[in-house]
Amino acid sequence: MATDRRRHLPSLIALGAYWLFLCPTAFANGRFPSASQLLVDRSDARHIVVGATYGLLETFDAGQQWSLICEAGYGNTHSEDAALAVMNGTILAGLQEGLSVASDGRGCAFQWAGGPLQKVTVIDETVEKNSPNHALALASEAATVDGGFGFQNGLAESLDNGQSWQAAGAALPEDLEALTVDVAASDSQRVYVSGISVASAQNGIIERSDDRGASWTRSFIPDSPPGSLPFIAAIDPSNPDVVYVRITRQQELLLVTSDGAKTWNTIYSATSPILGFALAPDGRKVAVGSKAGIEVADTSSYAFQKTSGVAATCLTWGTAGLYACAPESSDGFSVGISEDEGQHFEPLYHLGNDCTLDCPAQSSTATACGPLLCETAGDAGAARDAGPDAAALVDAGLPVGGAARGKAGCGCFLARGDGGDAGAALALTAGLVWLHRRLRSRSPNRSRPSS
Repeated sequence: MATDRRRHLPSLIALGAYWLFLCPTAFANGRFPSASQLLVDRSDARHIVVGATYGLLETFDAGQQWSLICEAGYGNTHSEDAALAVMNGTILAGLQEGLSVASDGRGCAFQWAGGPLQKVTVIDETVEKNSPNHALALASEAATVDGGFGFQNGLAESLDNGQSWQAAGAALPEDLEALTVDVAASDSQRVYVSGISVASAQNGIIERSDDRGASWTRSFIPDSPPGSLPFIAAIDPSNPDVVYVRITRQQELLLVTSDGAKTWNTIYSATSPILGFALAPDGRKVAVGSKAGIEVADTSSYAFQKTSGVAATCLTWGTAGLYACAPESSDGFSVGISEDEGQHFEPLYHLGNDCTLDCPAQSSTATACGPLLCETAGDAGAARDAGPDAAALVDAGLPVGGAARGKAGCGCFLARGDGGDAGAALALTAGLVWLHRRLRSRSPNRSRPSS
């Protein structure tokens, strides 16, 4: 249902005023600040990357300190929700322009992948769970096929931690609008691709390969009504025939197959979007998250029980526990971790509690992002000393870096020029106009699964 933006103009102005006090990169695309994807480096569980609406958040110490990579730092010029993956320290970001790769172990030096991925849209990637130096990337672009509408789809693989990419297997069918790709942990030859067909009323499709893309077998998802989008959520770590698929748009469903995509069972349905999904590392439990909270079930029965009221926007189950992204305004944290399957969450990241990633001055990330206007603040009093703008936010109970939480952090505040209050007012007005235009003009998000 269409939304009348005029009804939300006061809240829009308040949101714009709030974010103009924060870092310039923090309101880079005009969307409400949130996180939607969390990835744990398989080679180092302390290294976590979070995809947010204002860039990439990164920690190297399991969440004690966080750094920010602005959108321009990894080539995200269209404010997309990038398709993210982490290899052995290497960050992958699939974008319209191609695959942006940072293989320096930090995210300071992003470069565009060459070979078959050069200047083509990359919509998803998957890293082999038992070989984090190996990854597959899924490229898909609209094309004219025999005078009609279709897609050019293909897989590329890297076997050297993202340094080089080669075509993998045969091209996928041209009627397929591909969405996600995943490879089985227990069989690296077994690859699944999900999508919809532009030539069939049975829209939901799974393409299965038993020879790493050399050949493909198609099956339809019967519970996927026309107009719905199927996303591969996870593959069981020990059984390549057990696959979880999330259906969204027309209906919100979670499906599972235990025979390699031949037949499907619906194990969960919701009235609000299923924004989070996580499979336990041993495959014995599964968690789903939505605005209504988090529910967990044993995979032996799929009897879901609510464990938390956290409105999860992403879920990832790592060896350290269940990670969740959440709205700071309602749940009190943006990223948290639970060691008891979602019953209690310990905050790991609060909105604004980050500084620019420490990179060499001539690196691509430092050049693209530049220095943020930050003040290090140890407590609320220090934030007030930073100026009236920061003090107003603290008094209002809004988060200002680490200051509003009474702990060390990098708080970002509006920079005052010689124009004083008049200059700040002018910047506020210009920012609100820019924010409103971005909200009207930005293209719809690609819905992304979290795993």
